[in-house]
Amino acid sequence: GDPDEFSRNRFQFLAIPLCVAPMVLALTYFDSRLLTLIFVWDQFHFIRQHYGFMRIYDVKSGASSDFDARLDQWLCYSFFAAILTHSGFYGYMYADSFYNLGISFPSWLVVGLETGSLGLAILVGILYLARLQFRLSSGLPISKLKLVLFATSLGVWYYSYVLLSDGYLSYAISSLFHCLQYDAFAWFYNRAKARSL
Repeated sequence: GDPDEFSRNRFQFLAIPLCVAPMVLALTYFDSRLLTLIFVWDQFHFIRQHYGFMRIYDVKSGASSDFDARLDQWLCYSFFAAILTHSGFYGYMYADSFYNLGISFPSWLVVGLETGSLGLAILVGILYLARLQFRLSSGLPISKLKLVLFATSLGVWYYSYVLLSDGYLSYAISSLFHCLQYDAFAWFYNRAKARSL
C-alpha cells in the first residue's frame, strides 16, 4: 500500500510471490515432508526479525556497539534453539521428517542437543547480564525497550513452543505474535514518515 516502497522494490513485490506458490505446491506434490523446510525458514525468519528489532532499539537509544550486536545475536539464537529443542511438537515433527527421509539420530545425540542448547543459552544469558551490569555501572545507555521486547518474545515462545501441547495452536500463537510485532513496527515507521511530510 506504500507507493514509494512499491516503486523501489517493484520486482521483489511482483516476482517473489509468483515463485513461492509453485514452490509450495511442488513440495506438497513431491513429498509433503519437505514442507518442514518451510517451517525451518519461518522460524529462522522469526528470530532474524526479532534480532533486527533489538538492534533498532539499541541504535535509537545510542547503545550500539559491535560487541553488543554480536551478543544480541548470540542471545537470540541460543535462547530460541534451547526453546526449540525442548518443544515436544517441533522435536517430534523434525524427528519424524528426518526419519521418513531415511535419516535417524541416536537418542544420545537428541539428549545432547537438548542439554547443550540449554547450557549454551544459560552461558550466553550470564554473559549478557554481566554486560548489562557493566553498561549500567559505566553509565552507558541501555535500551529498556529492547529488553522488554526480548522478555515478551521469550515468554511467548516458551509458552507456545514448550508449555502448550497443541503444536498447531502454538504455531498460530507464535505467528500471530510475530506478525503483530512487525505490524506495530511498520505502523510506527509509516506514521512517523507521514508526520515528517
